[in-house]
Amino acid sequence: MNLIKYRPNMLFNTIFDDSFGSFTRQNYFSFDPRVDVTESEKDYTISFELPGVKKDDVKLSLEGGLLSVEGEKKYAGEDNSSDSRRQERRYGAFRRSFRLGDGVDQKKISAKFSDGILEITVSKNKESLKKEIEIKIN
Repeated sequence: MNLIKYRPNMLFNTIFDDSFGSFTRQNYFSFDPRVDVTESEKDYTISFELPGVKKDDVKLSLEGGLLSVEGEKKYAGEDNSSDSRRQERRYGAFRRSFRLGDGVDQKKISAKFSDGILEITVSKNKESLKKEIEIKIN
């Protein structure tokens, strides 16, 4: 399985990162969920940390072997009577994509969302479950 982090303005952000260090526009002003990918003998698990995101605001899709997760963390403060003095929490739309290789069964993908954690399980296909393949040397 290949992992591809979706970054639409990668060249600009790279130049910007090099000039200003860790304080970048993308890192400071956008919501970029953290992801853990683990592998077991039978499957891969992709876990998204989505605090403050509702289940209905997340969409999963699979097209051409590309698993995409997109959604939005909406701004919770609707009170316009006060001005914000400091805002460290991030809001906005996000999209993360993962290229699934030949070793997975694309028909056996499941997801569950609980307590701000989205957990996607991608089963390996039967051929990839074989532990060792002997390669003969000529």
